[in-house]
Parts: sequence; C-alpha cells; structure tokens
Amino acid sequence: MGGPRSISKTEKQRNPTLIDDVLDLLHGQKYFTTLDLASGYWQIEMDDNSKEKTAFIVDNNLYEWNRLSFGLTNAPGTFQRLMNYVLFSA
Repeated sequence: MGGPRSISKTEKQRNPTLIDDVLDLLHGQKYFTTLDLASGYWQIEMDDNSKEKTAFIVDNNLYEWNRLSFGLTNAPGTFQRLMNYVLFSA
C-alpha cells in the first residue's frame, strides 16, 4: 500500500482527444447536444487489482476506492477512452 502519491507516480497514458478530431466530427452535422457528466468518474467501477492500489488508512481502518477516483494519474485518460467508446463505437 503506497497511498495516493505513489499510485499517481504511474506512467501517464497518452491518449488525449485532439480538438481537430472533434471539429472534424462536428463539421456538417445538423444536430448537437450536451451531456452533463457530473461525478462521471464515480460511474466507472475499478477492477480488483486497481482497487487495492488505491488503499488508504483512516483511524486505523483500511479503505479502497471501488470507483474511479478523482486525482489518479490516468483517471482522465480512462474516462475519455470510455466516453469515446460509448459515443463513437457503432
């Protein structure tokens, strides 16, 4: 158990969505919408191996995140990959 600082030393994933790609997708479209993804990270369940890597202690009790936690190094990339899959896979 290394705590949040050691888990955030994980190698960062490189998969940002480029604005040019988004603009290409929007070009010529007739309809648009917006999505409110409040607390979106908490909608993503973590696998068991990842859960144990997020363990922390409070008042001598051990806790682990069951859902994707804000502040983890690769949380934004993981969330973005999932959104790309949900929105763009046919």
